[in-house]
Amino acid sequence: MSPTHFLALSFKGASLQHQYESLLAALPKLDRAIVRPLSTLHFTLGVLSLSPAHITDVVHKLHAIPHAGAIQANLSGLHSMSGGDSAHVVYTALREDEGARRLQALGECIRSAFVDMDYFLDKRPLHLHCTVLNTRYAKGRRRRIATEDILRLPFEAAVEIDAFGLFEMGAGYEGYTCIASVAI
Repeated sequence: MSPTHFLALSFKGASLQHQYESLLAALPKLDRAIVRPLSTLHFTLGVLSLSPAHITDVVHKLHAIPHAGAIQANLSGLHSMSGGDSAHVVYTALREDEGARRLQALGECIRSAFVDMDYFLDKRPLHLHCTVLNTRYAKGRRRRIATEDILRLPFEAAVEIDAFGLFEMGAGYEGYTCIASVAI
């Protein structure tokens, strides 16, 4: 089964724009095509392969999940998905604090509603992270990028997680198509 949709936590934060501007200024030779637009940033909770008939079921399940208000959290540092000195994906992670613990608990709660369904493809443990650079979007041939200098750059941003939802795979520059969103 091919992935068609994903569950995600959406967030916003004024300091993200500043962090992106600083990151790009520090990396003038970086292929801008691999930089994920601010409008696409999210925490993926799981990947699904849905037929049109399953979408209604997923939306109903999302609306039935208990939630307790927006969560404040902090993104901290840049990390390589594969480790080592080169990677296809660079991400920022949550700083270990109360906000991160609340998000992890909410993410696990949302995933638990779907993990036993045949259409839920993501069986790995939940790893909340936000992709910042991804060579999948590189111009020309996809190649690994050297990460040694990138991972040394500071990246700190406060974010507010205010919704979770179901999104279609494949983002345009303006973001992913949201099928259903539930305010936290």
